[in-house]
Amino acid sequence: MRPIGASQSSFASIVYDQVIPADEPVRVWRQILEETIREADFASLYADSQRGRPPFPATVMVRMMIWQFMAKLSDRQMETAARYDLRVRFFLGLNPDDPVPDATTLCLFRKRLLQAGRERQVFDALVEKARELGFLKEGYEELTDTTHMKTAAAVPTIVGLVQQGIRRVLLAWRAQDPQPLPKWHND
Repeated sequence: MRPIGASQSSFASIVYDQVIPADEPVRVWRQILEETIREADFASLYADSQRGRPPFPATVMVRMMIWQFMAKLSDRQMETAARYDLRVRFFLGLNPDDPVPDATTLCLFRKRLLQAGRERQVFDALVEKARELGFLKEGYEELTDTTHMKTAAAVPTIVGLVQQGIRRVLLAWRAQDPQPLPKWHND
């Protein structure tokens, strides 16, 4: 059996070439993530054991979390999207016949990522790549209204902050790239 996420078969290449247009932004995003998120960066998250089935590649799991955020999907909805949407499979680096991580696997990976403190590594790598590509500008001053208000506001979690950062990168990208982003959800 070919390892999950291994280089794509000629069958997959034919399918993806026929279904996903060459100018589809998901092709660019996948290339950017291939250059940014590497499997070796997450090797310490997994035990070096020969027991049980091999884990899904961390790069697949991170890409699932990114797509999930961009499309505003629950874990179950993400599992379904990865199972049936060829654009999602392509973005994840999966062949059409590869198994898909289920919602529980995604949840457990996210927990493992947070417990190991590696979520910041993913965020920092994406921000650095966005800067390198010119999507983020340096030197802007941010002004904050400091009016005090009493409210039941929640303190943002690191996951929330990462999501806000990804949203800002995508908005900056949208502002610079005249080609519209694909419609993944209803705004």
